[in-house]
Amino acid sequence: MGEKLVKAFEMAQKDGGAKASLRLTMITGISVFLAPTAPDTAENLAKAEQALKEVLGKDVKL
Repeated sequence: MGEKLVKAFEMAQKDGGAKASLRLTMITGISVFLAPTAPDTAENLAKAEQALKEVLGKDVKL
């Protein structure tokens, strides 16, 4: 569970730092601490992909 969501937070941290990770949390409603146990549902992944696009300014496919 949550492998792709964890990957989203790793990408945000790597490319945008703590500020990007925080924005990802605010947009998705999933924190970096909950990501490992949150399900990788189509809805959660779509939220994360859209949030990463907004935060990092690039399309990401999880």
